[in-house]
Amino acid sequence: MCLKRILTYLAFAAVILGSFGFTDGPEYPHVPGGADLRIDPPINSIAWQDHDFENAAVAYSSKQDQFLVVFESDEGNGDINGRFVDGSNGNLLGPYPFNIASSLTQMAGNPDVAYDPDEDLFLVVYDEGIAGNRHVWGRLVHGSYQNSGDQLASNNLSAVSTTTEDEFDPAVAYNKNDSQYIVVFNYSENAVYAQRLDSGRQKAGKIGDAIEILTRSIHPVITPDVAWGDGENDRFLAVFSDYDSANSRYVTKGAYLFDTEQLGAQIEHDPCWVAPYNIGPHPLTNSTTKPSVAFDPLYNTFYVVFEYAEGPSKKSVYGLALEADNESECFGIFKSDHAFPVEAVFDEGNKSHIHPHIAHSKIGNFMYATYVTLDPTAMPENDPRIYLRTVYGEGEEYMVTSRLEVRIGTLEERVLHPAAAAGINGKAMLVWQQDDAASGWDILGRFVIPYWNWLPLVIKD
Repeated sequence: MCLKRILTYLAFAAVILGSFGFTDGPEYPHVPGGADLRIDPPINSIAWQDHDFENAAVAYSSKQDQFLVVFESDEGNGDINGRFVDGSNGNLLGPYPFNIASSLTQMAGNPDVAYDPDEDLFLVVYDEGIAGNRHVWGRLVHGSYQNSGDQLASNNLSAVSTTTEDEFDPAVAYNKNDSQYIVVFNYSENAVYAQRLDSGRQKAGKIGDAIEILTRSIHPVITPDVAWGDGENDRFLAVFSDYDSANSRYVTKGAYLFDTEQLGAQIEHDPCWVAPYNIGPHPLTNSTTKPSVAFDPLYNTFYVVFEYAEGPSKKSVYGLALEADNESECFGIFKSDHAFPVEAVFDEGNKSHIHPHIAHSKIGNFMYATYVTLDPTAMPENDPRIYLRTVYGEGEEYMVTSRLEVRIGTLEERVLHPAAAAGINGKAMLVWQQDDAASGWDILGRFVIPYWNWLPLVIKD
């Protein structure tokens, strides 16, 4: 083999291997941001029997290469069900969804799920009860499908919050450095609280008292979410929408919670504004709602995406990058001097973009952002479509790639509430609920795969 060809192969291998260098801390390979995406063709019907299934959430088991999808069911008086999906081929595991929580008298809803790699368990959290008298519970599920026996790791329930208040809409994240979960939730419609839980095999027990993040006397504080920052400054970021009565709009706020229980205050500062933050032509008058948060460990950055109301029936999806810096007040540094549009109304005429969700890719400095697009002029169901983009960047520039169309509804179908989680090699599983005229609301899902077009090097003599 001639010297020129040998050098060409060696140089090409160096480019490939160099692009997968590792950083200190989390072992996520560093690949270029803004990967192209392709759909793994099959669409999985995760739950489709003659019941309504809604509000899906998904998490990934890194030890078993399996995804767990959890969702509401109208079986009984309102149950929480789950389904395992093989991460390598998308096959559904088990003949049917399995039951996680059920009650003959109390409706269960609003599930979320996080994975504990140390114990190889999922913690599923949900609320149970009727509006005005709901409580938050948790239940442990095995980290992979069990061919025989129960999918539940224990029959014990974790009482996350069971006071006399109306507690609902929980979100959960796991801190693998300290083997602890944190759950954020509404503590009445006017307050957001958090509760730490330990990592155990029988149940996730409480650590310390509930943490008050924000309480209003009469104004709503809604739709909390939380992520753990596995980076230089180990902490959680809780985000939510707070009603600004002076301007008749919602603003998205957030607060850092310490990674472990402290002797004094459990949050680093009072909640601060995340958005509106230099958004569009009306940065100080329009509402921002439904925030979703995820963490990029390579650049020590939290990403938050949210709905931004452009008008009475028009919404855009925007995002912000926040540096996880614990040496300054609030969020330290907004890593860009403006919010970046994930999908904006002015890009799509009269269309509206709703229900954003963001997740880290696990293979580089890019995130998956998914959302629903509706066309209010298209009747009867507004031509619903689910899209996915990757978001990436560093410094003050943040980019979004061309969108990938994941699912198109029809004149008789609606698609809502997409959620994403990434598995090995960055393969993302997207799940959503779809209105099937024959069987009601179903839960569907499919894989999306990132890829890069590597160009060979030409080395001349």
